[in-house]
Amino acid sequence: MRRAVQPAAGVTPAGAVPLIDDVVAPAISPRLLQSAQAGRPADLANWPLLDLDDSVPGTQRLNWTAWFDFAGAGPVEPTAGRLVFSFVDQAVQAAIRGQGVALVRSPFLQDCVASGDLVMPFPRLRMPVGYRHVLAVNPSRAKRPHVEAFCSWMVEQFRRVPQLTG
Repeated sequence: MRRAVQPAAGVTPAGAVPLIDDVVAPAISPRLLQSAQAGRPADLANWPLLDLDDSVPGTQRLNWTAWFDFAGAGPVEPTAGRLVFSFVDQAVQAAIRGQGVALVRSPFLQDCVASGDLVMPFPRLRMPVGYRHVLAVNPSRAKRPHVEAFCSWMVEQFRRVPQLTG
């Protein structure tokens, strides 16, 4: 059994259970957001933009250029610089520490916002990234009690993911 990421184009592999569709949205430390206002999406460029290395597989739509385009801001140049990370969790931790604003993806986004570690300056601007987290199980092992227990637990954990408002 494994957790896989599949395109969210409405196709889930046969027998797999969809867990969550991936979205990405800007998130920032509440302490850092107090230092200035973000009245429009382009204002986010006034803080360091925490970005992912675009050579890492799976990051094609997880970048500021795509998000600013999605938000209708057009091309935006960062005025406070850009920090590039190899791993999503590094960018999220940097945002929590107040080092800039990160594009945070599900389910990190829901957890960090629910805990109060991060806030979303534009909660309605959540960009789908084209991935879906699913639980895929080897059919020959699906009925084993420990596999069923694990699958039930996993589905319940994703059911409990805090819902974002806005």
